[in-house]
Amino acid sequence: MGRDLTGSTLAPARIVHLAPHVGGGVGTALAALVREDKAHRHDLVCLEAPTRTGAVDAFTAAGGAVHIAPQAATLAAALASADAVQIELWNHPALIAALRSLPPLPLRLLLWCHTAGTSWPCFPLPLLRLAQRVVFTSSVSLRADGIDPRRCAVVSSAAPVDHLPLPVPRAANALPRLGCVGTLSKAKLHPDFVPLLAAALPAGQSVAMIGDPTEAPALLAECAALGRPDLLHFEGWCSDMPRRLRQLDVLLHLLQPSHYGTGENALVEAMAMGVVPLVWRNAAELALLRGAGHVADSAVVDDLASLRVALEPLLNDGEHRARLSAAVCQHARAQFRTGRLSAQMSEVYRAALAQPKRTLTLAAALGTCPADAFRLFLPAAHGYRDDGTVALPRDRAEAALMRSPTKGSALHFARVFPDDFLLAAWARALSAAA
Repeated sequence: MGRDLTGSTLAPARIVHLAPHVGGGVGTALAALVREDKAHRHDLVCLEAPTRTGAVDAFTAAGGAVHIAPQAATLAAALASADAVQIELWNHPALIAALRSLPPLPLRLLLWCHTAGTSWPCFPLPLLRLAQRVVFTSSVSLRADGIDPRRCAVVSSAAPVDHLPLPVPRAANALPRLGCVGTLSKAKLHPDFVPLLAAALPAGQSVAMIGDPTEAPALLAECAALGRPDLLHFEGWCSDMPRRLRQLDVLLHLLQPSHYGTGENALVEAMAMGVVPLVWRNAAELALLRGAGHVADSAVVDDLASLRVALEPLLNDGEHRARLSAAVCQHARAQFRTGRLSAQMSEVYRAALAQPKRTLTLAAALGTCPADAFRLFLPAAHGYRDDGTVALPRDRAEAALMRSPTKGSALHFARVFPDDFLLAAWARALSAAA
């Protein structure tokens, strides 16, 4: 709320968020922001119907309007009437389809980029150049190709942890309880997740797998083939995650080395609950651990040998676990607070709202066809050729992501844009290579 030059009260500036969906980490961050930030009105345009309604409920409870999968004319009107438009940006084809449908509009444009951008998916630079302000969710993104740090801010989208109860002390002499939380799929987990754990964990030690159990049969088959049928125990989604995290001692956050996530809510929430993490070396995860002191040195692994070295004291020294537990809890609760998120985004809004609207043609920044838009997210030396063939990267983890049916892959884009012949050809090539 403010006042104009005559002293009259002004309505809060209206920020309209445009997001492909808000079911996961992005929704959690936005819900926390809208609950805390009372200086602005936040509305939401969600391009896909939510499977989990927490973020949508937070928007409506705060008095904001929510539009689910609007028609193109409704979308254009909502964006043009906003004081500022904040695109929640990642390589989702539904977002590309929506932006391609828009006519030239008067906008103050903000981009909150929810991927790292240092490997696939890269940042679509023509779109970034149109924004008044670009906000990254990790400092590693400042090193991405083509980025001018002077026009950028960094605000983590990791879930604020203020609402979580304090952890309870762990019994130092108890058998440590190990878990893996979040997206339990081959598109996210380290490609050698099962072999690594089978080799590093003693017989009888199991890992609780908490999250989507869709790919459990394939992972359990790997366990059985290695003679460790009881290595992983799939529990499905948990309705009371704080309670479940209180029952864990160690989080095995061993993800694909080249994965593009930055927020990693499972990691941050586990640390806030005193669960000691083991993280596969990844720049974005290292950024989340930065400031945790000696914990970061012992929490990061990059091969079987370092995994064994890190696990040995966690499995056998309860006092060592207790020290690390206290340290990660303190670090997470100091760094990932709702008030800090709101204050950082409020500064972004202040700078953007001080500038006039500009008439922007967002579709023009995305090329002449959907295949052009898909290519904007590819590294310069990509293998998606004009003849419809695909040469996947040698990196197994990155190649697996590019073959995913979702995650902004060519397969994903081809389903949203079935009339694009080049996307269709790339999708056929990826399917044949699977």
